Amino acid sequence: MIDSIAARSAFYIPAEHLPKLVASDWRQDYLSGLQHLGLDLMISRIKFD
Repeated sequence: MIDSIAARSAFYIPAEHLPKLVASDWRQDYLSGLQHLGLDLMISRIKFD
């Protein structure tokens, strides 16, 4: 599937300018993003309080 996405993308954008596509665990990526946003929010509130 990733190869077909890369091939179709290369039709519009030269292949040397495309990022490397990798499959990842969507749930883990989402939870890591939430954790990062939460920590940033807590740190920024500590600085201003």
